[in-house]
Amino acid sequence: MNKTQLVKYVSRKTKLPHRDAWAAVDYTLDCIKKYTTTREGVRLAGFGNFKCVTEKPERKWNPRTKRYRWSKPQRQIYFMPNKAYKECVYK
Repeated sequence: MNKTQLVKYVSRKTKLPHRDAWAAVDYTLDCIKKYTTTREGVRLAGFGNFKCVTEKPERKWNPRTKRYRWSKPQRQIYFMPNKAYKECVYK
């Protein structure tokens, strides 16, 4: 399912005009993007949690220069589905 199909589905289920459904989906996704990087992340009841975790820098060996160097800290986004969502998917 892509974004256009999602908007059509929301429009049909809520009986909203297509333009309003598009705005609702856009605002929801923007909110998820914005608040994923906060400490608590985004928690959606019955669906799951989105969380951004910063991994520590690692010390790596460079065989060409024969020296160690530190890698940059990387940010990873994790999605952890809730129990109800898992049961729906893994029937």
